[in-house]
Amino acid sequence: MSVDQPHQGRSGRKLRKGALTIFAVPAAIAVPLVATDLSAQDGSARAATTPGVAQIGQFGQPFEEPTVGPGEGFPRVKTDQRCVERKNSPTSGPTQGGIGHGFIDCKPTAGTQSILPGGKVLYWDNLAGTENVDVSIASEYGVVGLNDQTRLMDPSRHQWLKDPFPIDGGGKNQGQQQPLFPGPNGLSSTENSNDASLFCADQNFLPDGRLIASGGTRYLNEPGVDQSKFGSTELEGIVNTRVYNPKTDLWTQMAPMHKGRWYETMVTMPTGNEFVASGLSRLIKPFNRDTPLTPQQVQQEIDQAGNGYSPGFGVEDGQNERTTEIYDYKANRWTLNPDSARKTLPLFPRLHMLPDGKVFYDPVGQSFNPAGQAYDEALWNIASVYDPHSQRWTDLGIPGTPATSAAADIPKLQPGFRGSTFSAMLPLKPGADGRYSKANFLVGGGVLNPPSPGGYFAIRNSDIRTVDTAHHDQLTVKPTGQMIASTTPVSGRWYGTGTVLPTGQVLATSGSDRDEVVLPGLEIAQRRAELFEPSTNTWRPVALQNRSRTYHNTANLLPDGTVLIGGHAIISNSYTKNFDVPGGVTGPNGAPGPGGQGVGRDPTFEVYKPPYMYCPGTQAKVTGATLTHTGSRDVNVRVDVPASQIQSVVLVRNGSLTHEVDGDQRTVELKVIKRSGNVVTVQGAPNANVIPPGPYMLFANRSVNGCVKPSKSLSVFAASAGRLKVNAPRRAAVRHRAPRRHVAPRFTG
Repeated sequence: MSVDQPHQGRSGRKLRKGALTIFAVPAAIAVPLVATDLSAQDGSARAATTPGVAQIGQFGQPFEEPTVGPGEGFPRVKTDQRCVERKNSPTSGPTQGGIGHGFIDCKPTAGTQSILPGGKVLYWDNLAGTENVDVSIASEYGVVGLNDQTRLMDPSRHQWLKDPFPIDGGGKNQGQQQPLFPGPNGLSSTENSNDASLFCADQNFLPDGRLIASGGTRYLNEPGVDQSKFGSTELEGIVNTRVYNPKTDLWTQMAPMHKGRWYETMVTMPTGNEFVASGLSRLIKPFNRDTPLTPQQVQQEIDQAGNGYSPGFGVEDGQNERTTEIYDYKANRWTLNPDSARKTLPLFPRLHMLPDGKVFYDPVGQSFNPAGQAYDEALWNIASVYDPHSQRWTDLGIPGTPATSAAADIPKLQPGFRGSTFSAMLPLKPGADGRYSKANFLVGGGVLNPPSPGGYFAIRNSDIRTVDTAHHDQLTVKPTGQMIASTTPVSGRWYGTGTVLPTGQVLATSGSDRDEVVLPGLEIAQRRAELFEPSTNTWRPVALQNRSRTYHNTANLLPDGTVLIGGHAIISNSYTKNFDVPGGVTGPNGAPGPGGQGVGRDPTFEVYKPPYMYCPGTQAKVTGATLTHTGSRDVNVRVDVPASQIQSVVLVRNGSLTHEVDGDQRTVELKVIKRSGNVVTVQGAPNANVIPPGPYMLFANRSVNGCVKPSKSLSVFAASAGRLKVNAPRRAAVRHRAPRRHVAPRFTG
C-alpha cells in the first residue's frame, strides 16, 4: 500500500512548504483527540484581550479536527491539512469509472450542528466530495458526491471524541423516485455509496434527548452511465429517518416517511411527536413525472384554497412537497396528514411552535435559485398557522402590507417573502397573569424572492413579526433599525445565522453580500458579526470573525453562554470546480490549501464571547433546580451568587441547526416569584405549548452595576406536560482510552 500524501490540488502545487509526515493511525488510537492549532491561519483576528472587548466581544482562535477519516474504506490519518489524497483504492466508496486520480479525502465541515444535552456537539459534513470534481459539479457530483460523515466533539476542550456509528448515519435509501427517462435504471448512474446522505436532512431533539434526522439526499447522474463519472447531476429527497442516541453513540434506522424530502423542516409538537412539512423529491423537479389530479380533486382544491389550503392546479409537478406528516416517536410510525393539511411552502420554511400549540409559518425560506423554484411560489408570501387539532392552515396576511403593518411603517418594510436568512424567535415572556400570549420573530437581511429569479444582492432590512395568540393569532409587523453594512457599502447579509442569546440579544454571524447559489464564487464574505439590541430595536457591529463562512455556516449557543460558530461548504465556483477568483476578495472557494484563500470547505470552529462575558464579577453558575413541592410547576433555582443579583431566569432549547433553520429554537423567560439567599423561585411554564418536551439549558442572568451576564447553565429536560425534569449537575471526567469496538445495530426501519 502506498503512503497517503497531503493533497496538492489539481495544479500539483504543494499546499505547504517543507516536508510533512503523514501516517496511518492504528484503530486503537487513544481518544479524545486534541485539535490542531490554527492561530496563524487566515489572517486570524487575534484573541488577545483588547480594550474594546467589553463593547464588541471577541472570537477565539479557530480550531479543527486533527485527523482525516476514517471513511470510504480508508484508515484515520493525522494531519494539519484540510485533505489528503489517498493513493490506495478504497474498499468502498466512489469507485465509478472515469475517476483517474487519487481519491481526495477531507475533514468534515459543520454544515449541521447540534448541542447535545450536557454540551457535547454532534455535527456532520455538507457537500462532501466536491474536491473530487475535475470539470463541473453540475456534471460530476452525482457520482463523486459522498454520504456526509458525522463527528462528536467537546467544544469546552476542543477535543474530538469517538466517532458515532455508523459514521455516515447508516442506512441506504429506502425508496427510489420514478426515473426521469425510460429504459434500464432510467438512464441514471447506479452507484450506491452516496444514496443516503444526511446533507439537507432536518433534525430535532426527541423528548428523551435523542436526535432525529429525517430526509436527506440521494446523489445520481441523470442521465448518466456507470462507465463514466460525467452526466447530469441530480439530487433526490429520501424517505429515511435516523435517530442518534448520545448515550450509546449509535445511529439507528427508523420507520421511513411516506414522501421523499430534501430541505424539509420539522417542528416538535407539545406531545413530543414531530411535524414535517415541505421539501422536495427531486431538485430539477419541473421535469419530474406528471401526476394529473382527477376533476373532483381539482375542484376540492379550488374550494379549499381560500382558507390557507394550497391549491395544486391539477398537477403535483413544479411544486415543493405539499403534504405534511406526523412522526409518533413512541410507536415509530409516520402518518400522512389529510389533504386539508397540505401547504405550498418554500424549501426549509421557517416554522415555529406558538404558545397556543399551533405551528407558525414565517414567510422566510430557501427558494434555491436557479433550479428550485415552484410555479405557485407567490403563495410563499403569505404568513399562516397550522392547527394540529383541525389539521388546517389559516392565512394571517402578507408581512409588511397594510393588512399587517401601520401605514407609517410600510415605507421602512420589505413586504412578503424573504429568501436565505434567519427567522429568530425572540424570548417568550409571561404577561402579568403569567400567561404567554405573544411570540415575536426577528428577520434581518436575506434577498427578496419570489418571484423568480429574485434578488441577487442581500438587503439590510430588519423587522419583528408578532403573533398574538390571545387575539386569534393576529399578525403585526414593525421595522427595526437596519442591519449594518460591514463588508460592502451597499449590500446586507445573505445566509446569515441568527443566534438568540440568554439576554434576549441576537447575534448575526457569517454569510455574504449576495446570493451565492445564483453564481457561486463571486460573493464577498460578511465576517463582521452584528448584535441586535432589543432595548433599542437596533443592530450594531461587533467583533470580526477569523474565518470567511458563507454558504452552509452554523452557530449555536453553548451551555456557558458563548457561541460556537462553524461551517462553510460552498458550491463549486460558477458550478464548475473549486477555485478562487484572483485577488483574494471573494469568499474562499478553492481547492484545499493553507489557511486563508484556497481553503474551500472549512472544517474549523471558533467560539465567540459576547460582550456580556466581560461584565464585572465572576460568571454565576446554576448549581441545582428542584420543584417547590410535589406536583408543582414552580421551581427553586439555586445559584452560587446572591439571588438578589439575578435579574431573570430563562430556558433555552438546545440548538440543532442546519441551513439557518432550527424548527425548535426558543427561549422562555420564567416569571420570578421571589428571591431568597441563593435561591430564585420561578413560576413554571403553564404547558408544553410553551416549552415542548426535550432538552433545555437553564440560565440565570446576573446583573452587576447594570451589566447583565448569563450564568453557566444547568441541563434540564421538559416533560410532555410542560413540567421540568432536572438533571443533577456532575463533573464530567476526561477519559483517555481507546474507543470500544462497535457492534452494528439491528435496524428497525
